[in-house]
Amino acid sequence: MLILNKIIGSGYTRNCYKHPYDKNLCVKIELKPDANSYELHVYDLVKSLIPGQIAKIYSTVIETDKGPGITSQLIRNETDENISPNFHEYKLSGDFKQIEASLNRIIKRVIARDIFFFDFNLGNFVVQTLSNGSKKVWLIDVKSLNRTGYEGFLHLERIFAPLARIIMFRRIRRLYKMVGLIFPFDDLCRKKFFSTLFVTVK
Repeated sequence: MLILNKIIGSGYTRNCYKHPYDKNLCVKIELKPDANSYELHVYDLVKSLIPGQIAKIYSTVIETDKGPGITSQLIRNETDENISPNFHEYKLSGDFKQIEASLNRIIKRVIARDIFFFDFNLGNFVVQTLSNGSKKVWLIDVKSLNRTGYEGFLHLERIFAPLARIIMFRRIRRLYKMVGLIFPFDDLCRKKFFSTLFVTVK
């Protein structure tokens, strides 16, 4: 059993701790039932669709003093090995123009491949500084696939792709507005809107 002491992030459904024996890993402890098992399922679905920009999740559920958890890659800067800042932290001193191309690569794939994520809050993305000084964006939370967070709805967006696109496109545009970037995929959104009727990545 792992003893977890250093919490590095907290959200509605989970707490995230530094792994006690490996600086390149973190342990996610669920606060809501099935949060971890669902993210393991989602990661297996999408890891090849957005290669190299989704934090790796290891498939074994582990026992800790905080309850069952999953182990995930902890993104660190290659230059100083500090934990890479999420968008909230990066916004305080960083220039989002430096990460625009890397963010666009993730978002273009999400839109083009009908990966219906619905949670684009600033804590779900981190900015890694590479050894050459360039910046790379990582998506570190994928559990919002096909889950809007709405309670008590029929959740037809889990079935009908155009409805899912309305919600997802609006939330992505909000992300770009929050970080001061121009959303560059209006044409792609129009092209994709009625391209398929049903959600396929589940």
